[in-house]
Amino acid sequence: MVKFFRKIRQRLITENKFSKYLLYAVGEIMLVVIGILIALQVNNWNQKQILQKETGIILTLLHEEFKENKILLSQTLSYWKRAHFSTEELLYQCTLSEPNYSETQIDSIFNMVFSNPPYFPNQAVYEDLLNNGKLRLINNHLLKSKLFIWKTTYGYLEDRFNYSVKIAENFLTPYLYKNVSLKNWEFAKGSRKDKSQLTNRVMDIFHDLEFENMIGDRVYVLKRGINIMEEELNPLIDEIIEMTKPH
Repeated sequence: MVKFFRKIRQRLITENKFSKYLLYAVGEIMLVVIGILIALQVNNWNQKQILQKETGIILTLLHEEFKENKILLSQTLSYWKRAHFSTEELLYQCTLSEPNYSETQIDSIFNMVFSNPPYFPNQAVYEDLLNNGKLRLINNHLLKSKLFIWKTTYGYLEDRFNYSVKIAENFLTPYLYKNVSLKNWEFAKGSRKDKSQLTNRVMDIFHDLEFENMIGDRVYVLKRGINIMEEELNPLIDEIIEMTKPH
């Protein structure tokens, strides 16, 4: 094909037909330009197909990740609710002249007060998108906004948990070490066969203002964490799952 056009060009020059040669040259240039444009269009189309495929994979992976996170959140929430209920029960005992539970029952309740584990969602896909700048591949701006809100809201829950740990380690746990038999807690949940023979003030702490303040603070922290999970994280996860659902 190249030899064919070259021969035509040489013949026009030889015959001194400059005007025809000029027209031919312009036409040849236009053909080259059109060819380049077509090649660019094909390349752009291929790139677009590759990006669409990659975006589809990203959305699928996010969908599965947040479905798993919803299950993990539900499990964590159940523990926090149990801890909150038990802590409220202890706080209620402070309002009575005498606790309406036996010492063994109180020990069992204490076992559940600290049973609020941290929420550890799977964020491998999400963190990879952030670190590699691939969030830009997601065209749904509302979805991208929800993903950024997710990070902030999850941070709030982490703060609540860290605060609860700090209060427990610095105040509540040292207080309990001095006044309550942890051995009896283990007996109450069946992990020990014998109770402590030392003085146990578990029934007396409900008349202590210091204990009431600490346990009341823990009730608040647990309730705030539960609210974040129920009213903010859970609906947010549902929205992300819906937006990333395969079509």
